[in-house]
Amino acid sequence: MSGNDIRQINAGYDSTAKKGGVVTGQATVETGGGASFLVSDQWAVTDGVLTMKRAVSVIVDQQGSGVSSAIRLVTNPETSWE
Repeated sequence: MSGNDIRQINAGYDSTAKKGGVVTGQATVETGGGASFLVSDQWAVTDGVLTMKRAVSVIVDQQGSGVSSAIRLVTNPETSWE
């Protein structure tokens, strides 16, 4: 795998659980090249502010591979913010 071999992988949670005011979602993400990662997100709302803490752990590594994680929030186009 070369340094220019960058792939976008989209994945949903394999499991979710709520404890108190925190919702935890976990997903195992496989790269297709042999590497895999465990992504664990903790979501909470405090004083009207949404926060998310993410931890990414390597399950299986592959020489030359790496990971960069991101999240994109999208609102419903019909939602009015006025």
